[in-house]
Amino acid sequence: MEAICIMRGIKPERKPDPTGSGKMIEDFWGPSQKMLGDMKFLDALKSYDKDNIPEPVIQKIRQKFSNNPDFDPAVIKKISVACEGLCRWVRAMDVYNRVNKVVAQKD
Repeated sequence: MEAICIMRGIKPERKPDPTGSGKMIEDFWGPSQKMLGDMKFLDALKSYDKDNIPEPVIQKIRQKFSNNPDFDPAVIKKISVACEGLCRWVRAMDVYNRVNKVVAQKD
């Protein structure tokens, strides 16, 4: 859900680290619940402006998720079929962005 929030520009809540380190952590759970409760959530994914993904957004996705072995549809499917679909969507947006840049360079 964190990846979807990042893609959609939804900011996390900042909360104290539960380990007691005194640091603040980014918590996407509250914003994720609110996003999932939105009746137009699916429409927002379908109409996502994939041709204009901001570079900082796609870089954050690549850094946090693209090479993460746990962010794999097959792994996620074991936990949630719905989340598997969301994982596939994020990965598809990443691939589309890479291909779109290659095609744009050839034009």
